[in-house]
Amino acid sequence: MENRYIIVVDEQTQKDRLDRIAMNLNKEGVKLQYKEVNPTHYTKRLKNGDIGFDEDKFIETLNAIPFINQVDVFATDYNLIDDTLKGMQAINLFLKSRPKYKRKIVIYSAQIETVLQDILTKAGNSIDEQVSLIKQIAGKNNHYFKSDGEFENKFKQLILSSPNISIEKRLIDELHSLDNAMAKCNLPPFRSMSTHELAESIENDTNESQAIKRELVDHIIALLFDIDGYV
Repeated sequence: MENRYIIVVDEQTQKDRLDRIAMNLNKEGVKLQYKEVNPTHYTKRLKNGDIGFDEDKFIETLNAIPFINQVDVFATDYNLIDDTLKGMQAINLFLKSRPKYKRKIVIYSAQIETVLQDILTKAGNSIDEQVSLIKQIAGKNNHYFKSDGEFENKFKQLILSSPNISIEKRLIDELHSLDNAMAKCNLPPFRSMSTHELAESIENDTNESQAIKRELVDHIIALLFDIDGYV
């Protein structure tokens, strides 16, 4: 059975819906694991008496989710906390903690038709800010759902659709998912590294990262084929 992982940010629980989606996906041979995050748990009182949002604690909670490195869909309601937090901010905080995330992002709302207009209205007067925001909300992996009607079926189909994940990304995800205490690398150059250290080394755009990738490719080719003179 194939696993799928989803994070949902909403001030109202979507557990019943998610459980129904999970039950339907199970019939399709897919096991759905989800984590709900309620943003109202991360509000704080500011010095001036206003209510603010504790971004650091929110990010800390996201990073503590066991499957944070394997998330297939990050979904958020657009209207989270009045005058304090919108869905776009929640997405930006998630991407701040996972800057290399390239999979699916969902914004949903009962008034989804007005969401894009509201986002652009709040972009400010700077044309650079507006252009940047338009590029962000128009990303090929971004989806916008009305939070009623066909919501559950659309979510199911989105989760079922095969994620476009590179071999490198799959390797990184698998390394992050392994328990360091249970895994020991068989390749001499990497025996001193934990699974997470190896994954992070592959992710980083450094000379060391390029060297590790070349080493791994050499080992994969050697395992797949018998090639005369290939070392």
